Amino acid sequence: MLIITSKKNINIITHPKSFYNKAYSKTFYKTDCPNWMVAQPYTYNVPENTHMSLINQADADQMAQNDANTNGQAAANAGFNCGFVSCSFTPNYYVNMGYSSIQETAQNHISIIMTFSANPPSGMSWANGGISVGYIGASCRPLSNKSINSGSYTVLIDTSGYVVVKSNSASGPPSGTPVGFSVEYNK
Repeated sequence: MLIITSKKNINIITHPKSFYNKAYSKTFYKTDCPNWMVAQPYTYNVPENTHMSLINQADADQMAQNDANTNGQAAANAGFNCGFVSCSFTPNYYVNMGYSSIQETAQNHISIIMTFSANPPSGMSWANGGISVGYIGASCRPLSNKSINSGSYTVLIDTSGYVVVKSNSASGPPSGTPVGFSVEYNK
């Protein structure tokens, strides 16, 4: 822009340089989930060129970070659900897992769905003591030993997480035959 104030004085006014932020992302987790549920990650994105600074690039980028820090947590809490706690299952060496799902579906309430086949070692039987299948992760272990009837089987789970499946009949399935059960218990 050119401004002439007199024939002798010429003042030139220039526009200052503008700096725009680079794209910025930050991950947040919902903070208001019940303690027996887990938060899913939420990524708050500040697109490039959202914030402008007349100072420098670092200032524009800091504005984007401030935007994420100010608004990201509220967005995560408002827009996301909490999920169930899932627990691991470690089978014994002679167990072939088909499917396992172990989740805390309500506070201190565990749901287990499992299918497997087993070729148990000599001396272990379905009817006499049961088959030790493996153990569940620490977050889903009961606080006291559990014995749960599940149709043809009784599922025993101790406080260390060891799972034993016992046949409710005089004999169990032949070795390698798929077995399945679904049980629930309160910790």
